[in-house]
Amino acid sequence: MFSGGRIGFLTDGIESLFDDFRDFKPTFFCSVPRLLVRLYMNFSKKVHSKPIIRKVCQYEINKRMEEQKHGIYRRNGIIDFLFFREFRELLGGRVRAIISGSSPIDRDVLCFIRAVLSCPVSEAYGSTETLGLVCSTMFEDVDAYHVGAISPGVQIKLIDVPEMGIFVSKDQMGEICIRSKSNMLGYYKNQEKTEEVLDSEGFVHTGDVGVWLKNGALKIVDRTKNIFKLSQGEYVAPEKVEQTYLFCNLIQHVYVEGHSLKPYAVAVVKPNFRRLRKEAVDIISKLSKTISSPIEKKCENMKDRELLEEITDAELCTNKEIREFILERMNSIAREKGLKGFELTEEMLLTV
Repeated sequence: MFSGGRIGFLTDGIESLFDDFRDFKPTFFCSVPRLLVRLYMNFSKKVHSKPIIRKVCQYEINKRMEEQKHGIYRRNGIIDFLFFREFRELLGGRVRAIISGSSPIDRDVLCFIRAVLSCPVSEAYGSTETLGLVCSTMFEDVDAYHVGAISPGVQIKLIDVPEMGIFVSKDQMGEICIRSKSNMLGYYKNQEKTEEVLDSEGFVHTGDVGVWLKNGALKIVDRTKNIFKLSQGEYVAPEKVEQTYLFCNLIQHVYVEGHSLKPYAVAVVKPNFRRLRKEAVDIISKLSKTISSPIEKKCENMKDRELLEEITDAELCTNKEIREFILERMNSIAREKGLKGFELTEEMLLTV
């Protein structure tokens, strides 16, 4: 504002977000990964059934990523005109820089946003208790999976989380604790909560687990309350797994959980039923013919597409073949995204 900028506010909640973007035409904005993932998924959906176009676009994205390592951001070329421009227009067409925060962002999404929008994206980390920014990546940094170096005037230490079996000396990760002049003095009229979060040295205990990288950058693993340990001793960060699974177009929502007595994680999944009915026609058709109902008896010669309408979402969720079909697709995508074997779920519950 001091430099002549203007601020826009949503007019009708998240539903009108892209309409507001087109009206406001922002040059800079702060985002959460969910919005950027939504752009990425829209693009993937558009080129999914066109292998040649998909390969050409990926080639252009890879080329731009190499150029951006040298500070080159361009918006020209036939691929840009035919495919990338419309995604920039969704955000108003004038975005010059983005800051992403609140949770880690997938590398493929980050590369896509930087290349297609042709602008730098900084990953930032902070909290209300520390009055905002603690770490952030430089706009020139095109790496992923970290939140950059510590901001001036900020101190960070990692401490053990013994109740979770996490020890800095052994695991090279621990709970992130922050001290700076901008730290809060405490929670208003809540001394008990203040003493839980703010220690005697003035460090705020964030509840986040982090690890230092060799280049001095901080990598956020997950919340201490979220991470769980499997029976074989491996740690799983469920938020990372959930975000990866959401790249599967057969699901809308997913929740991952685990226990120290079990060797694998489990998941609760809400399918994308519309997409599921299109892709699992054979399975659903077989299921349709096993359901006895007055409608089914009258319509024995219905076409598969009509049969699908007789199966309720709840009935799909209880079918073993449907569960296996979705789980196989989820884990296939997760492997492509680099998840390790112990991070994959082997059992899941489908729900409406």
